[in-house]
Amino acid sequence: MLAELHNWNSKTKALLLASSLSGGAGAILNEITEVDRHDFDSLVTSLKNRFGSVNRAEVFRAELQTRVRFNNESLPDLAQAIKKLTRRAYPGTSPLVRDTLALDSFIDAIIETEVRLRVREVGPKSINEAENIAVRLEALRVADIRKVEMFALSILKPFKSLI
Repeated sequence: MLAELHNWNSKTKALLLASSLSGGAGAILNEITEVDRHDFDSLVTSLKNRFGSVNRAEVFRAELQTRVRFNNESLPDLAQAIKKLTRRAYPGTSPLVRDTLALDSFIDAIIETEVRLRVREVGPKSINEAENIAVRLEALRVADIRKVEMFALSILKPFKSLI
């Protein structure tokens, strides 16, 4: 946006980008020719080849297919991770296709069978909608478990003195 605002040419954009690189990204400058260092498109292509997800899409697709909810991972955190993985696994696809893939992957990643099946049964249209449904279902499930536990404790209370 700054380049557009200031009407920078390719060489100016390349020099400013190159001067802002550090670490592994900065090391790229030692691996490309001086001509490429002064050409914005060549510099961006080198950075994409090294760090971009296009060349690693297969790895991200495999990770997405096997992704499940971690212990103590919240459903919003899971949804965010799925969205990120989907963007990386399918970088060239349309947002509509990516959203559909993210939705299916999110539902599949929910390990609690009852919640997963109920979310699928409701038929959400987006991952955000699925996340909201799953959060509500999980809250209801947890509340129900606590209610059963409290009921069980109230039944056992009279027998506590016998133990």
